[in-house]
Amino acid sequence: MNLSNLAKRRKLYLSDVPGEDIPVLPKPEASTYEWAAANPGRWEYFVDPTVDESKLGKANVIGGWRAGEAGDIAETWLNPEFVPTRAYSKRDITTGFELTIWRLDYGFANLGQFMDSFLRSELIIVLPEDDPTGARGWPLKHVPTSTAVVVYTSAGHLPPDTNPWLRRTVSGREVLEQVCAQGWDLLINLYTRDGYELRSEHLADWWEQYREAQRTGDAPPDKA
Repeated sequence: MNLSNLAKRRKLYLSDVPGEDIPVLPKPEASTYEWAAANPGRWEYFVDPTVDESKLGKANVIGGWRAGEAGDIAETWLNPEFVPTRAYSKRDITTGFELTIWRLDYGFANLGQFMDSFLRSELIIVLPEDDPTGARGWPLKHVPTSTAVVVYTSAGHLPPDTNPWLRRTVSGREVLEQVCAQGWDLLINLYTRDGYELRSEHLADWWEQYREAQRTGDAPPDKA
């Protein structure tokens, strides 16, 4: 799921689930509809197949579907508290924000949950060799069409040759304030399979929606 490309195609709202079209539950087969016809109104649930059955808990439930009265699948559900194993996710998820990113990618979380987790996260920036104290301010990456801040969600996503003395920890809120105020784009986990590229105008719009929801007392997004 490419969040940036989706945001370019249409305006996104906090309640949107960008990854909702990614198939997560099994594809229904003939036997599925036979079960549904024989069990109207009942639910069937699916769990992470990589977890030992003796240790299953709510966090291992992927989701499920409900049988309709006509022998169809009337409703599907993804568990917003699902925590995938490394074997299931094919990712190293070591922080709450990384878990939220995975959930966003696969339809378990909405955009509001992403923003909430982003604001509460701690991220890593890497200062350039010629400015080890950060005297020039934020380290920026300049490309032909934009200027971006590069952040990493955890040490495991840093380039392997990163000098540990150049690492700095910053809050997600501080990052958001800077990129929105300066008009910078944001690159998350650059050059990795789990990388995100987010435009400044999209982040500014989502943050304004988030703050407006807080000002008006609207129900905040469930925390992911």
